[in-house]
Amino acid sequence: MKHKLIFVSAILALALCGCHSHHNHDGHCSHDHEHNHEHQLEMHNEQHDLHGEHMHVHEMDEAEDEHNHADGEIVISHEQIHKFGIKTERAENRDFCKIVKTCGEILAAQGNESVIVSPSNGIATFASNSLTAGRAVRNGEVIAFVSSKNIENGDPSAKAKAAFDAAKSAYERAESLVKDKIISQKEYEQAKLNFENAQNEYLALSSKTTDKGIGVSSTLGGFVKEIHISNGEYVNVGQPVATVSQSRRLYLQVDVPEKHLSEMRNITGANFKLPYSDSLFRTNELKGKIISCGKSYGKNSCFVPVTFEFDNIGNIVQGSFAEVFLQIKSFKKVISVPLTALTESAGIYFVYLQTGDHSFVRQDVSIGSNDGERVEILKGLHEGDIVVTEGAIHVKLAENSAAIPEGHNHNH
Repeated sequence: MKHKLIFVSAILALALCGCHSHHNHDGHCSHDHEHNHEHQLEMHNEQHDLHGEHMHVHEMDEAEDEHNHADGEIVISHEQIHKFGIKTERAENRDFCKIVKTCGEILAAQGNESVIVSPSNGIATFASNSLTAGRAVRNGEVIAFVSSKNIENGDPSAKAKAAFDAAKSAYERAESLVKDKIISQKEYEQAKLNFENAQNEYLALSSKTTDKGIGVSSTLGGFVKEIHISNGEYVNVGQPVATVSQSRRLYLQVDVPEKHLSEMRNITGANFKLPYSDSLFRTNELKGKIISCGKSYGKNSCFVPVTFEFDNIGNIVQGSFAEVFLQIKSFKKVISVPLTALTESAGIYFVYLQTGDHSFVRQDVSIGSNDGERVEILKGLHEGDIVVTEGAIHVKLAENSAAIPEGHNHNH
C-alpha cells in the first residue's frame, strides 16, 4: 500500500513537470513571435518615414524649380544656346543719327565708260561666245569682227590697200617731176599729203584685219556693261557695238523727299541695301562723298536728287535700285538694338531678354527709326538689359513649344 502511494506520487510529479515545461515553451514561442512582429512593424514604419521624407524633398525641389523659373520664362539648355548661336549684348545709350529712309539708283561714274563703235560697214561677229554683259576685258582686246566681204560696197580693207598703192605711186612720180620742175611745189605737196593719208588709213585697217574681218577693240580695261548689237547683225561705221566700264567709282543717286530739303546740308553719308545682296553698304566705308545736291525737282517728281560717289568693291551692279538710309547730322543718345534682335507678331514688336544663365523672357518694345543695321528703341528697354541679338528665332520657337526644350532637366 505504501509502495502504491509512492508510485502514484511519482507519476503525478512527472505529469506536473511536463505540464510546466510545455507551458514555458509555449510562452517563450509566443513572446518571440510578438517581438518579431513588433520589429517588422518598426522597420515598416521607418521605411514609410524614409519614403515620406524622400517625397517631401522631391516636392521641395519641384517647388524650388517652380520658384526659379517663373511663368513666362523660356528655358534653353547651354548646349542649345551654343548650337543655335544665340548671342546677346548689353543695352546702353549710344550715338544714333537721324535717318531719312528713301530710294536711289546705282550709276556709272562719268569718265569711266567708253562706247566701242564699228570701224566700218559690214557683218559683225563676236570674237568669243562668252561676250556677255559683265565679262572682263583688257585695253586693246578685240571683242568683235566686222566683215564686208560679199557686200555691195566691198571690203574697206581692200579698198584702203588699193587707195594706198595708188597714192604711193602718185607721190613717187611727183617726187621725180618736182626735181625737174615739171610740176609745181604745191602739186607735189598735195601728192605727198594724199599718200600720207592713204597710208595711215591702210595701216590702221591692216593692223586689225584678219580673215574674219576688221577687229573691234576695247579702248579701256574694265568689264562689258552693255552689248548694243546681236551676233551676225549688219552694222554701219560708227555704230555702237558695246559699252565698257572701268567701274572703279560708282554713283548713288538718291531721291530726297521735299519735306527733308532743309536738312540736305546736314547729310553726312548714306547706308544702302541692294535686292541681290544681304550686305549693308556704307558710303563712309567706301571712300564715298557727296558730289552734288539738286537745286530743283525732277520732272514730274516731288523729290530732289542727291548724288554720292564711292568705290566699287566688286559686287555692286550698275543700274541697281537701292533702299537708302540717309544719315542726318543730329546725333542723340538713345538705346538701340540690331535689327536681328527685333521680332514682330501681329504688328507688335518685341525682343528677348536674358534673365539667367539659360533663361529668357519676352519684352515688348516700341521702335523708332533704323539705319539699316540698328533700330532705335523708344520704350521697353533700359540700360543694362541683356538683349538677344542673334538666334532670336530659336528663342521664339522654344517659347511657342509646349514641350520642355531638349536637354532641359531640373539640375540647376
